[in-house]
Amino acid sequence: MLISVLAQIRDGYRFRPSGFPWSLAVIGVRNVRDYKIASGGADRSHSASPFNIVSEALTLRNFNRDEVAELYGQHTADTGQVFLPEAVDRAFALTQGQPWLVNALGGQLVNVLVTDVGTAIAAADVERAKDILVRRQDTHLDSLSEHC
Repeated sequence: MLISVLAQIRDGYRFRPSGFPWSLAVIGVRNVRDYKIASGGADRSHSASPFNIVSEALTLRNFNRDEVAELYGQHTADTGQVFLPEAVDRAFALTQGQPWLVNALGGQLVNVLVTDVGTAIAAADVERAKDILVRRQDTHLDSLSEHC
């Protein structure tokens, strides 16, 4: 899948600026170049190609508890749906602020489990969201567990 996406990006590059974005971010647990090397591809960082897979690799640190509350608070500001402090505490305890996990839990909570914005999100809802993510067995969960 990654190879297909990268090929589409390379093909679209020639249509810039009118038919293609100026820049893209590929976000994952590991650097895209690491995936390429692990799959048997060469490290072509020295390529003269106009499309470099990595021109800059940034690492996003884990959020602290207040930042998780602030992130979920943005949803509250947009919709009026409240994350109870106990829900924020439980989300932080489960994720330790890992950005993908914080976002995945939040997505499950507001898009799947508690879709009525008039209903506050509680710690029990966070537990249910966690169970859904574990059952889904997303690839990122496997990668995260390797890094812990």
